[in-house]
Amino acid sequence: FLILLGLGLSLYIYGRIKVAKNPRNSIISNRQKIRLGIVVGAFIVLITMPLLFSIGPLITLSNTSVYSNYEWNRKIQREISWTRITAGLDMFEERSIENFTLSSQAENDTQMISRIRQFDQDFAVQSLAAKIGTTFEGLADSDIVYINGKEYWVAPKTIRLSQFAGDSVATHTELYDHVEGFLALDTFTGELVNITSTFNVSDDYPIFFGESESPRYIQQQETSGSLGAFDNSILLDTDWKGGIENNKYEYEGAPDGALNGLEAFWYTAGLDLWGYVFEGGTKNYLINRNVKNRVRNILLPQLSIDNDPYLVFDGNNEKIYYAVSIFTSINIGTYARAPILRFLGISLVDVKNGNMEFYKNPSLVEDASDPTYSLWKYYMNIYDWKTMNSPETAWLKNQLRYPETLFELQLAANYIYHVEDLKTWKRGDDFHERPENGDLFYIETNLGYGIEYVGLDLVEYRGAEAKTLAGMYVIRHGDNFGKAIFYHTRNSTENLIGPKTARDTYQTEATQEISLIAGARSGNTLLYPLGGSVYYYIPTYSTVGGLQQLKLAGFVNAFSRNVGYGKEAFDAYNELENFGPRAFTLMSSADSPDIDGSFILNWTESQFAESYSVYRNNSLLIPDLPTSQTTYSISDMSTGTYEYFIQASNEFGNLSSNKITIEVDLYAISFMFEMEDSITLPADFANFRIELENINKNITSEYVVSVNLLLYRVGGVNVSILVPPVYYPLENSTFTQGAFTGVNFTLVNKTIYSGEGLIFSGLVSCSTPDILIRFKWILIVNDVVIPTSAEDFITVT
Repeated sequence: FLILLGLGLSLYIYGRIKVAKNPRNSIISNRQKIRLGIVVGAFIVLITMPLLFSIGPLITLSNTSVYSNYEWNRKIQREISWTRITAGLDMFEERSIENFTLSSQAENDTQMISRIRQFDQDFAVQSLAAKIGTTFEGLADSDIVYINGKEYWVAPKTIRLSQFAGDSVATHTELYDHVEGFLALDTFTGELVNITSTFNVSDDYPIFFGESESPRYIQQQETSGSLGAFDNSILLDTDWKGGIENNKYEYEGAPDGALNGLEAFWYTAGLDLWGYVFEGGTKNYLINRNVKNRVRNILLPQLSIDNDPYLVFDGNNEKIYYAVSIFTSINIGTYARAPILRFLGISLVDVKNGNMEFYKNPSLVEDASDPTYSLWKYYMNIYDWKTMNSPETAWLKNQLRYPETLFELQLAANYIYHVEDLKTWKRGDDFHERPENGDLFYIETNLGYGIEYVGLDLVEYRGAEAKTLAGMYVIRHGDNFGKAIFYHTRNSTENLIGPKTARDTYQTEATQEISLIAGARSGNTLLYPLGGSVYYYIPTYSTVGGLQQLKLAGFVNAFSRNVGYGKEAFDAYNELENFGPRAFTLMSSADSPDIDGSFILNWTESQFAESYSVYRNNSLLIPDLPTSQTTYSISDMSTGTYEYFIQASNEFGNLSSNKITIEVDLYAISFMFEMEDSITLPADFANFRIELENINKNITSEYVVSVNLLLYRVGGVNVSILVPPVYYPLENSTFTQGAFTGVNFTLVNKTIYSGEGLIFSGLVSCSTPDILIRFKWILIVNDVVIPTSAEDFITVT
C-alpha cells in the first residue's frame, strides 16, 4: 500500500510540474495512456503477488494434509524438537496417575502421615519470629531443609537495617556486621528443634554473609523500610568491632578488598563514614555480603542464579554454607522457544568468611550426547567445579535441591512442548497451566520407593472451563537427583480435582467446625499418597493475638472428594473410614520347581480387609477366610503350572495381591527301580537295578538324593546286599513296624546335578527257604519323600 501511495504521489507531482511548464502536457495521448496503464498494472501485480500466493495455503490450512505439510512439518515439529533440546525436557518421564496412587502401601501410611507438613511457612515465620530476642535481628527467607531423612523449616537470622536508617556507623562498620544463629521448626509437630542435636552446629553460629529480610517476615511484622540486609559494605578494623554486648564473634576472615589514597578517601566518603575519611593508610572492606549478589557478580554472561538460596549443613566439620544454584540461560533463537537451560551446580558460600566453592550438578551430562554441550562446556572450564559424587561430599548431595527458578522455566516449556502428536497439538486439549495460586512445593512423599524428598507442581488443562488437574510434575533428589516424572490423568476414568476445589469441598464439609475457629486461616494445600489413592491435606489455623495454632486438619480425596477432618493429621485420617483393602504381598514355601506338590501360601496383612479369598488359575478356590488367617496349605498337586493370588475384601471394595506362579514337577527326578521276584536256594539271588537322573531344566538345580530299600517280614528276615566293593560299607539299620521286622539299606546317598544321573545294580541274598520277603523302595529328594511304588514281594524257595 505504501509503495502504491508513494508511486501515486510521485506521478501526481511529476504531472503537475509538466503541466506548469506547458499546459499542453495535460493532454495525454492514447499511446501514453496505454504505457501508463501497463506500468501501473505491472506494479500492482508485483506488489500483490506474494499475497495472492499465500491465499491458497491460508484457505486450506484447515485441511489436515496441508496443515501437516506447511505448519506441522516445516515449523511446529522443529519448534518442539529444538525447544525440548534447549530446555532439557528429556529429563521428564511420563507415568499414569495410577502409578502414584499405587505407591501408597498400608504399612507406609503411618510413616507418610508423620511426614505430612502440618505447619506451613506463614506459621513457621510467625512462630520463629517470636523467638528473636533482639531489636536489630530479623528473619531471612525461610526454606524447607531436608537433612537426615526429615524436613524442617529453617530461617536464618538477618540484620534489620530499617532500625538504623541514616546511621552510617551502624550500617557500614563492624558494629552490626553479623547475626548469630538461625531458627528451625519441625514441620509436623510445629515445635522448635534443638539446633545442635539436629544439625550438629552451634546454635549461635555467626553469619557474616547472608540474605535480606524476607518480605513475608516484614509483612507479618507490619514494619516499613526497604530490604537490603547484607547489601551494605563494611569498613573493617574500626573501633566498633565487638560493640554488641551479647555477640560472641568477630570477623576473622580476609577482606574482600583494600584501598589506599584517594580511592580509599572517596569510597569511605561514599559510605558516609567521615570520621574515617581522613585517616591515612590502607583501608579494608567487605563487599557483596548478600550471597545472591556475591555469586551473581562473578558469573559470566548467560549464567543465572536461583532466586532462593538455602542453608546446607556440613555436620562432620560443624560448618554452615549458603547454597546458590547456578544454571545456564543461553538464548539461541531460531526454532527454539526456550533458552538452553542446564543446571551446572552450586556455589557454596561460607557464611563466616564469604569464601566460595563450586560443586558440579551430580547428574550433569558433559558429552556430545547433549547437542548443546559445545555451547556451555566453556563454563565448566572457567570455574573450579568439584564433585559431589564422593564420600566426603555425600552430606551435600543429600541436602541438594533442584533449583526452583530453573525448574519453573523448564515446566513452562514442557507445559506445551511435551505434545508431539499433530492431532493433539491441533486440538490443543493437552496443554497445561498452573492452577490459581499454584507453586512448586518441596515436600516428602512416596513414589513407590519409600519416603523421599521431591519438588511437586500441580497443573491443569489450559483453557478448560471445568478446572480438573492434568496431573502433577515431580522432581526427585538424592540418588535420583534431576529425574523428573509427570503423573498424567489422560486415561484416568475419574477426574482429579485441583487444590481450590479441594479447599472448597473441605470448607463445605467442615463449615461448622471452621466457623468456631477465631481468625481461621487455611494453610498450604499439599497432595500426598494415602489409602491407595491421593489426598489433599489442608490445615486450618487460628490467628488471634499475633500467634497461630493448628485447630483443624482435613483430608480430601482428589478423586472421590471424600472428606475426613480432625484435630490433626492422624485424627483426620482415621475419620476417612472408607478405605478399601490396602496393598499386600503373597508368598509361598514352594520350591522351584516344587517336587512333592505340597506347599503353603502365606501373605502379609491387608489393612482394612474383612476377609480373604484364595484363587488358583483365576478360579475361586477358597472363599471368605477370616482376617486372622494369613496362610493356606496346598497339597497333593500333580505336575503342572499353577497361578495363585489372594483377594482381600471389605464393604468398600476388593483388592488382589500380587500373583505368584508355582511349577509342580513331581518327576524332576527321573527314576526306575527293578527287583527280581524270586530266589531259588541254595545259589540264587534276586537282582535289582536303580536308575536316577536329574531332569530339571534349571542348570543350577541340584538334588540330594537318597534311595533306601526296605526288606522285612513277620518275625524278621536274614538278608544281605551284595554290591561292588566301591560301595561298601552300606549304611543299614533294623526296624520294627507292627508285626514286621526288617532291615533298611541306604543304597544311594549323593548330590545329583542337572543333567546328571546314575545306574546302580546289586543282589539280594537270603539263606532262609520257603519264606516271603516284603520290600519297598523309598526315594528321598532334598529330605522330601517321593512316592514311588507300592509294597512288593520276593519268594524264596
